[in-house]
Amino acid sequence: MSKDILPKLSAAIERACAYISCSLLALNICDILMGVVSRYLFHTSFIWTEELARYTLIWVVMVGASCAHVRGDMMAIDFILPRLPVKLQRIFNMLKFIIGVIVLILVVYFGAHNAIGAWNMRTMGLKIPKTIPLLSLPVGLGILLVEFVIYRKEVVGGNER
Repeated sequence: MSKDILPKLSAAIERACAYISCSLLALNICDILMGVVSRYLFHTSFIWTEELARYTLIWVVMVGASCAHVRGDMMAIDFILPRLPVKLQRIFNMLKFIIGVIVLILVVYFGAHNAIGAWNMRTMGLKIPKTIPLLSLPVGLGILLVEFVIYRKEVVGGNER
């Protein structure tokens, strides 16, 4: 039964991230269209449209990274690893996993620390705390870390997708 939980959890996280990313992308497109229409039809522009487009795009990428990982769409250069003996492949795969987890933990920790420290600063156009756009990094990579660990457990457990 516990073997069924990890794939379901991974699928639920991936689905939620996909919905969030798609919603933010739709908002991004509407924002850009509104900026273009206001500039060329009404000869005026809103100061916040470019900033909102930038921040929504950053959130789309960071939240969508876990979707790409789950679907196997992350870029990898692995032309040497398959040519190594199986024992060395296992060692290198374990090293890749350990290094990946360490890097993700460090980026999440320092990204969160940086984002929280910027709470009193405001963005130029939207006048929101800079913490909101800066949180995209620790939130997105935190979700990726969870998916990374779940995926590793599934591969080690023999349920490779």
